[in-house]
Amino acid sequence: MSLVQVSTNEAQRFADKYNMPLFETSAKDEGKTDHVDSIFMTVAHKLKVRDIKNLWFYVKNETNNE
Repeated sequence: MSLVQVSTNEAQRFADKYNMPLFETSAKDEGKTDHVDSIFMTVAHKLKVRDIKNLWFYVKNETNNE
């Protein structure tokens, strides 16, 4: 089993490079398990916003092509 670890700083640089949020949590550490709900809600919101933007772009382009 590999126990590769990445520093928070390195992970944040990667996330910033690709315009992604960084979440740190642990299923083993009870003090960090409460973050799972907020992570899920954040990701769900970002997907919803992305889908709305994509839908608006599609509708706008379809309207301009008529």
